Amino acid sequence: MNWQKNFGNRLAEFLRAEQFIFNAPMFEYTTFKIGGAADVLIFPSTNSNCRASA
Repeated sequence: MNWQKNFGNRLAEFLRAEQFIFNAPMFEYTTFKIGGAADVLIFPSTNSNCRASA
C-alpha cells in the first residue's frame, strides 16, 4: 500500500525499522490471543519517540 510506504518513511526518520510493524497480528500481543491485524504497531523506546509518533 502506498500510504504504508509514505508513513514508513516518515517513521524511519525517528524510529528504527524494528520499532514498527505494518499489518501486525494483534493476537501475538494480547492476553487472550485474540485480535485482527493493526494497520501499524509502534514500539517507542523513549518518551521523545512517543511524542514524535503521535
